[in-house]
Amino acid sequence: ALAAVFVSDACIVGAADDAIPRIQMVNVPLADVIRNLARQSNLNYILDPRVPGSDFGPGRLAPKLSVTASWTNVTAQAALSALLKEHSLTMVTNPATTVTRIAPANLSVKPVPTSQVGTNTGSVIPLLVMDSVSLTEAVTKLASAASLAVSLDPELSATALDAQGTVSFRWERITGRQALAALLDNYDLVMIEDPATSAARITQKSDPERKQP
Repeated sequence: ALAAVFVSDACIVGAADDAIPRIQMVNVPLADVIRNLARQSNLNYILDPRVPGSDFGPGRLAPKLSVTASWTNVTAQAALSALLKEHSLTMVTNPATTVTRIAPANLSVKPVPTSQVGTNTGSVIPLLVMDSVSLTEAVTKLASAASLAVSLDPELSATALDAQGTVSFRWERITGRQALAALLDNYDLVMIEDPATSAARITQKSDPERKQP
């Protein structure tokens, strides 16, 4: 059976930097623990597809990892940092997008370049939620929110992309441009804009940009 036990739940709903008397996990899937602690830390976050238990790509097919752990008098973010270190994962923060990418440490992931966000980022969206949607649907919706007309590079197949799984996230106080840049980067995609129009082409990152180990 799977169980997630948080002792002193009243403390968990407090500020992200509040110490929690005790956090205990018993046989909980790694990805679920990450999601739980990241939410309690008030992070805008996304799981790299290579994280075991992610809903897309290699992580979806990886062997399931369960966590049994206990932390005392720590913040949710401190517990998250300890958990990630134990499983050779890391948090890549990005001021340009406000989205923290959680990825395998050996990938040497770098923050999204500011050029992918642009200077005219648009209005802030208080809450942006997508739950188990296809990658191409997520890209299309975020492009619309960013007032961009996007198309896939002819070498990319929407069917092949969507066959790899689904995308879910819950981000607060973020613009459409920031969200789109963070999403594309997480799935090794990049946007090439036409400076004369509001159109952009989505293509695969070149090999040096993909930051493989």
